[in-house]
Amino acid sequence: MSTRLPWDRYLELVESDTTRMSALARRDLEADVPTCPGWAVRDLVLHTAQVFQHKVACTRLGVMPKEPEEWPPPPPRGDPVDHLDACLAELLEVLREHGPDAPSATWWPDDQSVGFWYRRMAHEAAVHRVDAEAAFGEITPIAPDLAVDGVDELLQLFLGGDWSDQATDDWRGVDPNAGAGRVTEVIAGEHSWRVTLEPDRVDVVEGPGEAAATIGGDPSDVMLWLWRRGADELVEVAGDTDAVTALHDRLLLATQ
Repeated sequence: MSTRLPWDRYLELVESDTTRMSALARRDLEADVPTCPGWAVRDLVLHTAQVFQHKVACTRLGVMPKEPEEWPPPPPRGDPVDHLDACLAELLEVLREHGPDAPSATWWPDDQSVGFWYRRMAHEAAVHRVDAEAAFGEITPIAPDLAVDGVDELLQLFLGGDWSDQATDDWRGVDPNAGAGRVTEVIAGEHSWRVTLEPDRVDVVEGPGEAAATIGGDPSDVMLWLWRRGADELVEVAGDTDAVTALHDRLLLATQ
């Protein structure tokens, strides 16, 4: 069963989550962001704005912008939140103008379309909106439909696939053999995925089945836990806890 949302829904959520981030940031740009150690809200705002600018460039150029000729752009002048708002408006304009079926450079070889950025930017905005809320102790759930799709995106695109080119230094102390061959079922609402870790690959299969461990809960809680934005007590873990830890550690490598 596909987790994908209607195209317009992705853009609606990009706009609403970023608008929420902007409103929070206007309170205090220097507040610490506990979910992003070492960052203040200012850093979060500028990072999100630059991510939006990058996707605009990918779509307009049709290739990844070159460094340093085309990327990164010069630092913004004026208020960082005004800059974020302007980057959001430009992103939405460009995505709508081109439409989801138009070609765009992306980091996912199997999908070189603007629609890839519709989906990716919705999840980007949701996670960073939670980061902004964490700075003020006001975390609210991710929309349930987006959260289920976010779990699918994270497991299938970020985690799943070939790991054979992972250099030794890139493991950053994580044991490549941790959890090897053991299946962990991730359950978000009525959807589930079975994840099998191997040193050189990660297999992700949709649907329930036999597993050494399970982790599940409300879709928002599961997505935020997978992204290390949610506390352990918000999800339910059963079975082989070492396999769950290995999955969480591998995700950390996959998303940084």
